[in-house]
Amino acid sequence: MTLVLLLAWGFITLAAAADARFHPDEALYMTAARSAAVQGDWLLLRVPQDKPPLTMYANALSLTFFGVHTDADGVLYLNSQRGEFAGRFFSMASALMLVALVMAIARRLWRDERAAWLAGGLLALSGYQVAFSATAFTDMPMTMFGMGALLLALRGDYGWAGTLSFLAFASKPQGIAFLPLVLVIGSMQSGWRRSARCLLPWLIGSLALLAWDGARVAQGAVDVWTLGRAHYAEPGFAALTAWRGRLLDWLSYARWLFGDGLTGVVLLLAAFSLRVAGWRPWLLAGWIAAYSAVHIVTSVPLYDRYLLPLAPMLALLAAGGIVQMGRLVRWRRSFGLLMAACGLVVLGYGLLAAQQRLPIGGDLGRHAGIDRLADYLNEKPVATVIYDPWLGWELDYYLGPWTNKRRVHYPSPEALVADAMALPEIGTRYFVAPLEKDIRPWLDALSDVDFEVILEAQIGRFVVVALTPPGRPAPGVDAGA
Repeated sequence: MTLVLLLAWGFITLAAAADARFHPDEALYMTAARSAAVQGDWLLLRVPQDKPPLTMYANALSLTFFGVHTDADGVLYLNSQRGEFAGRFFSMASALMLVALVMAIARRLWRDERAAWLAGGLLALSGYQVAFSATAFTDMPMTMFGMGALLLALRGDYGWAGTLSFLAFASKPQGIAFLPLVLVIGSMQSGWRRSARCLLPWLIGSLALLAWDGARVAQGAVDVWTLGRAHYAEPGFAALTAWRGRLLDWLSYARWLFGDGLTGVVLLLAAFSLRVAGWRPWLLAGWIAAYSAVHIVTSVPLYDRYLLPLAPMLALLAAGGIVQMGRLVRWRRSFGLLMAACGLVVLGYGLLAAQQRLPIGGDLGRHAGIDRLADYLNEKPVATVIYDPWLGWELDYYLGPWTNKRRVHYPSPEALVADAMALPEIGTRYFVAPLEKDIRPWLDALSDVDFEVILEAQIGRFVVVALTPPGRPAPGVDAGA
């Protein structure tokens, strides 16, 4: 067991060592956490909130302990690179705890030590486990709390199981999927009356969340539920014609749960585990099917990270399947060699995931250089205007909490030109964009109203364009760029 945990932590730290910037959603969550840790905004008013706040608060505490320092003027400050590690630390700890929880669940589910370390080992090497371990997404904490709720429910501790299932929801709304699992396990083991104890923490927690959101609304913020519906579409069924495409997208993401090709083997082993008498493996399989079906047939947007909870569930069932199959063939050497070969392949996929070489996980290099771009822009004069159609929260995070630049977003070239002409600012302004974006319509629109347009720098995957307002001499190109 200890070796499995060391293996898991080795892959987690390897993933954390990757030179990776924040994904846009990570940057959003971390900007909210930073506003609490650095600027004292513990009600999270500065950044729109469309989720319960537990992960943001955990990340804010992590920033406070590992990232925030005081500068020479006594002002709290957060270096963006230190913030990256601190912001990912809670997810890294959750990933390690998740492996330990899965081993404990497997031991209870299969009454076999080999099943426990097999389940832990499979999860530790899962592409999803590795790819999302060192991220600032809310999915890893949600999955960790949800699996903790499953373990406590299997042990008959329904009050604490309800508490952890609520914490899964407080980390991310999809965490509510673990509540029915706790309720069914409780009713099967002890009857509905005892299992209903898990609902009391939900009542208390829901009241606390409503009070928190009410305090924010009283300060002028938009409530979480309204923003959630606006950002993720109204709950409902997707059109029947969209189901096939959503299923194919789901399966495309699922192939990387344990590696292309190996995921099918894991599914077969999981199915083989269902031959044993008992309702618990069937319940887990039913949960996997129901969780997948909800995402396929509803209008919920599909992202790769939504499949993360499937990894520990499949690891549990596949470990049982390996143990049962091993008993059937009496653990012959050929069977052991076959399982070892599969393990080496899964290990290879885990290494690829740690190096961000699988098509799942965080930013995957799409914002390489955005930290250097932010440093470049921060060197410009105070109150410099930066037109930013695409980089949003990610550039906001890397510019830092105390940036003195005026970053402005316009949804179209026409809107940008209209306000650019109305602004009586005579200083040089800047337009920033990813390399892959077609910026010609924007620059042509500015040139048409006599802005002088000069490509000033290419930094990583981004370009910086200097804009001189009409009536001012054009600046020379920065030779250092």
